[in-house]
Amino acid sequence: MHKAIRETIDVDILCEPSEANLERIAVLLTSLGARVKGAQRPARRVGAELLHGVTLMTFETELGELDVFFEVPGMPSYSELSQRAHRVAINGSFVKVVSRADLIALKRAGGRDKDRVIIEELLKLGELGAPEDPDAA
Repeated sequence: MHKAIRETIDVDILCEPSEANLERIAVLLTSLGARVKGAQRPARRVGAELLHGVTLMTFETELGELDVFFEVPGMPSYSELSQRAHRVAINGSFVKVVSRADLIALKRAGGRDKDRVIIEELLKLGELGAPEDPDAA
């Protein structure tokens, strides 16, 4: 999304954790045939109660892996990140994509080994003057 060369095999989404949104996310996950990563049983209905109090949960879906974040320790709230996000058109729908600076901070805060190379690439894109808005030409 941020013009990086490296492709990942999963999608990370940061979600607003209100009760109404947990219900919507549960419906979406069910429609994608999601199951918690590593679960041995087949996919079944995902209930919003599964998502209560979670900071990160990874699902395997019919379309690939999906990391669902509700909070990243040390990072601003969903509301604050959402205000700085860019609106990007994907297949006729608009989604919010966090700014490059926030993405770098999120990946640093997450502390995952797989993100270290991506952080370096995102920093280099900024140094090279790549547009901040993922939808920019």
